Amino acid sequence: MMKRRIPSLLLALSLLLTAGAAADNDDAGESVSWELDGEVLTLEGSGETYDFEPGGAPWSAARQGVERAVVREGVTVLGENVFSGCGGLRSAELPVSLRGISDSAFADCPALESIYYAGSLRQWRENVSFSGGVGKDNGLRSARLYFADPSDPFSDVQGWYHDSVVSCYALGIVNGHTDGSFKPNDEVTRAQFVAMLYNLCGCPRSSCDLHFADADQIAGCYAAAVRFGVSTGVIAGYEDNTFRPNEEISRAQMAAFACRLMDVLMGGIDPQLKRENVRFSDSARVLPCYREAVSVMANLGIINGYPDGSFGPDNTATRAESATVLLKMYDVLSQID
Repeated sequence: MMKRRIPSLLLALSLLLTAGAAADNDDAGESVSWELDGEVLTLEGSGETYDFEPGGAPWSAARQGVERAVVREGVTVLGENVFSGCGGLRSAELPVSLRGISDSAFADCPALESIYYAGSLRQWRENVSFSGGVGKDNGLRSARLYFADPSDPFSDVQGWYHDSVVSCYALGIVNGHTDGSFKPNDEVTRAQFVAMLYNLCGCPRSSCDLHFADADQIAGCYAAAVRFGVSTGVIAGYEDNTFRPNEEISRAQMAAFACRLMDVLMGGIDPQLKRENVRFSDSARVLPCYREAVSVMANLGIINGYPDGSFGPDNTATRAESATVLLKMYDVLSQID
């Protein structure tokens, strides 16, 4: 299915953007030209490239020989199928001016290994958008993303959760605060965790109505995510027909929400994964309604216990813990064909 495209440790690489020498035939965009010099395809100019049909780019006849794509500063959008079908493409170099990548821009590029971005991770997240969402097939899933500016996107992310938080941020699953912090120890609400799951799936649209008795308490920024949660069966609410969006989510509830989504994305949970996992010293404290979910998540290696061997089912999940769980979900899903 998906392959992880963000390395655990972000590397600082200098970008060597070289120009080709061959003449171009047709333009790549209204103000974007192209050059093909051996195995290097270079796009330069300003603004957006054209959208192309598959195999419709002017260099398509030679696309199988392209191993390196260089997009120069000034280009702002990579349109549909710009590099699609470049079967030998191994690396792409992208400028800070880039603002958008169409879903199919790198489609059918199975050899693509590396994306070198001329800015920082924070610039990538804040400036570069994907027309169909992070979870859509833009062709970048198999590539690792490297940054010329190695600065850390957050001022307060250190320790065991650093790589998970940074990787989740790069994938668009979690966000930071405007002051440059992540606040890893802040507790997570039910609505916030559903929003993270929603981001993991690429923010798909859902038109279902929210009939919770407290629907008016769901902030507008979480409404689409909650609709997604309802439509997928990730959330059902309490017996009194409330969702309680602002209630802090417990680790057991986090396991339940995550397990339901994994069930959907995996097309069902293997019964072997549902076998009760009693390795936690406090497994008896897990309520019956959460035991299967906790077992599945533990058996998948997605949610682990504390160093003392306990699970802490009633403990409130933190932002750092949530990011760690979400990245492990992403990695598990990456292994599914």
